[in-house]
Amino acid sequence: MSNMGGKMVSIISISGGVGKTTTVWNLSYLLAQRSLKVLAVDFDQSALLTFVSGFDPSKVIGTCFIPMEYEVYIPENIGTHDIISHTEFGYDLLPSKGCGLKNDRDMKQLAIRNMFKEINK
Repeated sequence: MSNMGGKMVSIISISGGVGKTTTVWNLSYLLAQRSLKVLAVDFDQSALLTFVSGFDPSKVIGTCFIPMEYEVYIPENIGTHDIISHTEFGYDLLPSKGCGLKNDRDMKQLAIRNMFKEINK
């Protein structure tokens, strides 16, 4: 990851309701206001970060993260760069559709490592 030229910050907790989304939203906003380039990634099946960032999770082309399998699913024939959206708050967002069904017809597997490789291009 040394070739990324930036820093990656992860906000992780196995417990719900501890403020992960609030922390990510506030941190993304504050860093963007300091003219730093920020990409917030919503891997939560509730898609709350997508929602508070100004997008309707049911209408976005977004990711689906399957926690037990540690895999990300994105629509076929769509690259990661195609679903990153700029928010009104100044940061970019890789949104979540708020799904979690592995057998969704329009989804394909994409390992997290490969997805971040593509973002780095």
